[in-house]
Amino acid sequence: ASLRERIEYILKDCKPKAMLTYDADDQAGVPVINLSEADRREAEDEESELEPVSRPNDLIYVIYTSGTTGRPKGVMVEHKNVIRLVKNAGYAKLDERTVILQTGALSFDASTFEIWGALLHGGHVHLADRDVILDARRLKGVIQEKTITTMFTTTVLFNQLVSMNETVFDGLGTLLFGGEKTSETHVRKLVERNLRIDFANIYGPTETTTFAVWYPIEDRTLRAKTPIGKPISNTRAYVVNEGKLCGIGMIGELCIAGDGVARGYLNLPEQTAEKFVADP
Repeated sequence: ASLRERIEYILKDCKPKAMLTYDADDQAGVPVINLSEADRREAEDEESELEPVSRPNDLIYVIYTSGTTGRPKGVMVEHKNVIRLVKNAGYAKLDERTVILQTGALSFDASTFEIWGALLHGGHVHLADRDVILDARRLKGVIQEKTITTMFTTTVLFNQLVSMNETVFDGLGTLLFGGEKTSETHVRKLVERNLRIDFANIYGPTETTTFAVWYPIEDRTLRAKTPIGKPISNTRAYVVNEGKLCGIGMIGELCIAGDGVARGYLNLPEQTAEKFVADP
């Protein structure tokens, strides 16, 4: 499907009450809130704090899967899922000094970590153009100029950037990468050069709110492949076969449980019942 068709499908499926945009054009009949006008009004208004109105089980957003195996599925994520992702996160040090570089689109679930991992700790998010992210020299300049502390990248982009410039990530405190099988050649290059950076291979499907398991790369040991590791905080992971736990060395499928598991798929009760099963 084309991008336009995907957007139209998502709008029809989730039925938003309004669309926030800097483009005032009509979008498939959805009421538009023009952010340019909202910015002007905000500058004129007095600052005031809003009272909290949400609860842990309230819906915070719906994010759609890629749709590579069929129609995109809207994953319903709750407030508690996002809190579990970024608060007391053992896989990364997040505090008021955190500056995260956003490398992905808002439609990519890693943006949940990039935005709220910083803002919910009083830190900062830095936005960069796509052509900067793909250029190792310019990216290195942004990391150093903006004192970026934390960054997530897909494994493919990680490999590409390291091939361009082994020093590209110099200055970071934490670098997370995942989404594909790791290249040990590229991992070893960075570990040998940047021993003060915390590296980790991290994995998680959209249905478990971005990240679920992680593996810190703490030494120079040459591996055939880097594992995806163990569960992050408030998360459990099981290897099962036909609903039963597997023994050590047995082959099965990975099931993930805990506070990161989303509510289910929007408007897809049968697929929700199939994929969101009882904790074994």
